[in-house]
Amino acid sequence: MNPLMKPRGMAEAQWAAQSFAIVLVFSFLVGLPTAIWMAVDPSWINDLLRQQYEAQGLPPADIEMATALVGYIIPASMIFGVLLWAAVVGVLAWVQWRKMTRVIPGIWLAYTAYSILMGVAVRVSGYSPSNLGPPVLPLWIEVVSWAGVTVAVVGAVSSLRGAMMLHRLQREP
Repeated sequence: MNPLMKPRGMAEAQWAAQSFAIVLVFSFLVGLPTAIWMAVDPSWINDLLRQQYEAQGLPPADIEMATALVGYIIPASMIFGVLLWAAVVGVLAWVQWRKMTRVIPGIWLAYTAYSILMGVAVRVSGYSPSNLGPPVLPLWIEVVSWAGVTVAVVGAVSSLRGAMMLHRLQREP
């Protein structure tokens, strides 16, 4: 999958377009360890919330109640979110494999570009829209995420080029 090389025929264009289904599954699998870690150990978000609540001047009893509630909610919501995202990725991968569309990789690339831009903006400014400050994530999550995004972007660009070529070849008489 070379995103700089144009597919040389119908077969290569089809393979490139279909390969985004694999990229979607890969992207899901790269995010899975982070979701599992968040579900198993929600203490990092509790620490951030505790700092925010203390800065707002909430009584200690309210802070304890809120952090205990988050400790129950985060694991359940992460598990539900993973299952929901698995279903969405499964449907998108199936559609991309069968239809070889250029819409799914195009939207995915636009969303990824936006996410990267916002991530860099948060890191540079030190401000998070949630007012909790930048998330304090372990280095392994950052490394795995950036490596996974890099591989997925290369695959998505290649797939988008293949889908566009396939679209052009199908329109020609």
